Amino acid sequence: AKPSRGIKQRSRAMANFASPAELARLRDHEKVLVYGENTSRVTKALWMLEETGVPYERVVKPTTEFRTSPDYLRLNPKGTVPTAVFPGDDGPPLVLNESNTITSYVASKYSPGVLYPASPEQVATGWQWLEWGESSVQPTLAPVWIGLTRGDGYPPGRGNQLQVDRDPGGSGSPARVNGVAIADMMCVWAALEAHLAAGERRFILGDNFTFADVTAGIHANRLFHLGPEKLGVDAAAALPRTHEWYGRLCDRPGFQKYVVPQGAG
Repeated sequence: AKPSRGIKQRSRAMANFASPAELARLRDHEKVLVYGENTSRVTKALWMLEETGVPYERVVKPTTEFRTSPDYLRLNPKGTVPTAVFPGDDGPPLVLNESNTITSYVASKYSPGVLYPASPEQVATGWQWLEWGESSVQPTLAPVWIGLTRGDGYPPGRGNQLQVDRDPGGSGSPARVNGVAIADMMCVWAALEAHLAAGERRFILGDNFTFADVTAGIHANRLFHLGPEKLGVDAAAALPRTHEWYGRLCDRPGFQKYVVPQGAG
């Protein structure tokens, strides 16, 4: 079988990834450039930039346009969002993709010792919770959230039909949405609940907000926006420590600006 046009296009882009010409075009930008519309992963980067106060500009287009743009694919051959371009101190700009990577880089470069801890142990623990947010929370929460807020199947945009299995006990509450059991999704959150309760932690790494709170915070916003009416479970009552932590995140201007509006779908 012949390779598709999309594969050929990405292969050509990869051959010129971060080419000298492309980097030269971006060299004169004094602000961080963030590519992507307001998806959950893009808002991670924007929230962290707001926390640091670093000047930035946005390039906002539908993700489908980025995936077919040769200029964008030269920056990020994956065709995903976000992509962030950071001004080089004395050299070419730094191009990063993957939201957790961007989040940690922004914290470490622009807020060392504050948003990014000074000790390797705290850094490792912070990364542990970033990874938990993507590897454990996202796969269980996203199908449920998309199904109950948007009425879509999962993954969205592929013609998948919404699947909801109701509680056989007669309550009418959803027991399973898009293949994910509500009980299993809530069980994942029990890990953060126990972590916050141990040592009376206000934030994931202790008394202060850090990069470690970002990925879980994005997903907590979706969870608590569902509400017991849609979810059939009172997540705030089931996860009181997590809900209190979420309330502290809601006090942060960057979270209010970019994250909270995304929760309703």
